Amino acid sequence: MADKKTMHLKYAMKEERTGAGFDNLHLLSIEPCELNINEIDTSTKFLDKTVEFPNYINAITGGGRFSKLVNNRLVSIASEFNIPIVTGSLNSYLKTKDFTSFKAFRKAEFAIANLSCRNSLEDMKIVCDKLNTPYISLHLNTAQELIGDYEYEFRGELKNIQNAINYFGDNLIIKAVGQGMSKETIKRLIDIGVKNIDISGSSGTNFSNISRRMNNNNYKLNYTPEVDTISSIKNAIITEANYIIASGGIDDIEKMAKAIALGANITASAYYYLNLISMDEEQAYSKITIDRLNFKKLMMLTASPTIKQLQKKII
Repeated sequence: MADKKTMHLKYAMKEERTGAGFDNLHLLSIEPCELNINEIDTSTKFLDKTVEFPNYINAITGGGRFSKLVNNRLVSIASEFNIPIVTGSLNSYLKTKDFTSFKAFRKAEFAIANLSCRNSLEDMKIVCDKLNTPYISLHLNTAQELIGDYEYEFRGELKNIQNAINYFGDNLIIKAVGQGMSKETIKRLIDIGVKNIDISGSSGTNFSNISRRMNNNNYKLNYTPEVDTISSIKNAIITEANYIIASGGIDDIEKMAKAIALGANITASAYYYLNLISMDEEQAYSKITIDRLNFKKLMMLTASPTIKQLQKKII
């Protein structure tokens, strides 16, 4: 029988993609654009580094033999195109001390460790030291845990987040797990000092839905409150966050551009990269190169020479 993390991957590839509501939004066309495509700058600041393109590889795999193959391919793509990459949950490493499937991440230039908000600061230090990275993303996944009957104790998450803020400072990201973030959630995080929020709206890979499908209990919880990606972005842009990270159904360059135009600072994707690793290396690299060129064309059509100037170019 396949391990749980491998099953997560298989279900993630079968998740229905809803389009995240972006079909109802349109980039603002501005002509004459008065630009040359060579002037278009897709680079952006993220945490304390500059990246070449406003999208990164979000958490995809945890431990497991199949995860090792996936992680190796993802890190190769990240290294080739200077893409930040978030590991899958490193809880499996903490439990088993087996780092095999995560080893590739040590080669990445911009790796971000991933744990739960239920993990202690000591756990966070251990995984970051193992990865040799100062960056960490902590996920909130109450619905996923309750649906799967994996966890019932959630006391202490706020304290763990506050400890992480004190230690990691602006290198900390707090992330939803495909269920999005309400205004109240975001306010609670901002009020205690969180600066970087990955809203992970309910429109893409939703681990609550995956847990629901994996849990064969007839009495499983069939409804949980969720916030779609667009609403989550709108909830976040009225705050003082350093970085609003749009993820959840960000599966192509059109949605990447629209998310930024709506107010996100950067985007993150999982499904997009899972599709890339199903291709051979030449095909995958070609698609990324073409997608980045087409993203520049969208920036030209909105008369936006920089990512910052693309913001608010939406109707």
